[in-house]
Amino acid sequence: MKAVDIAFLDATFYSGDELPGRDINQVPHPLVAETLSLFSDKREVSKIQFIHFNHTNPLLWDVNSKKVFLFEGYYYAIQGNRY
Repeated sequence: MKAVDIAFLDATFYSGDELPGRDINQVPHPLVAETLSLFSDKREVSKIQFIHFNHTNPLLWDVNSKKVFLFEGYYYAIQGNRY
């Protein structure tokens, strides 16, 4: 993270709860919850732009999840933004 200005990270699934009945280890996407646990330095966090959200990801539709996510300093890329 120290070597980049912006890191675009996959946010397909927030947690394995979005795939009931499936082995999450067989799904080739990192979970947002796991990714968030890797970063605590606010300088690193501010560089992250999450992309590629699945419709089941609560960050798209759950207001409380989105508030906590943004309050912690994380961002999601918005179509049309220029970086």
